[in-house]
Amino acid sequence: MEKSPAFLHGWSFSGKVAEVTALSGQEVAPALRLLEERVESGLHAAGFVSYEAAGALNGDLTTCLPGDLPLLWFGLFERRSRDPFPAESGPFECSGWHPSLDREQFGGAVASIRRLIAAGDCYQVNLTMRQRFSFSGCPRSFFNELRRCQPTPYSCYLETGRHRILSASPELFFSLAGGVLTTRPMKG
Repeated sequence: MEKSPAFLHGWSFSGKVAEVTALSGQEVAPALRLLEERVESGLHAAGFVSYEAAGALNGDLTTCLPGDLPLLWFGLFERRSRDPFPAESGPFECSGWHPSLDREQFGGAVASIRRLIAAGDCYQVNLTMRQRFSFSGCPRSFFNELRRCQPTPYSCYLETGRHRILSASPELFFSLAGGVLTTRPMKG
């Protein structure tokens, strides 16, 4: 969804004609070229590029594959419109939370970052981790609750068929419009 004061309105896409997916690093650049061609032909693209795709675009970066999530997925659509996100209110439940780092691993990562900063190897590191949990119920209701609890300027609900991506981000990673690339990071 695009930034809006109430975080309720954004782009809705319909009339899907194709999907573009990259599962390996070798597929990322060709997939991006195909997306560019299809958008230039008048279609609209909505999807994601994972952080792990960076290694495919810059050989100096080392990343791990993101499990069963594609490196890149976009739907290509005939139409887009400004519509409110559905205010669904079905029940949902999240249980069995499992962070990707335990307390000891997280503490070790923080200590390592402090050493790197003290040595002058970097000035800032964004330490993140994933959370896995079991989910049942209505994912759109979960997304609406997420936005209510964490109102951020850039949120997104994306259904890829196999995955649902729910994002509540304070950052605009990038936007390309009229030949102008815009980014609004949290910092830096």
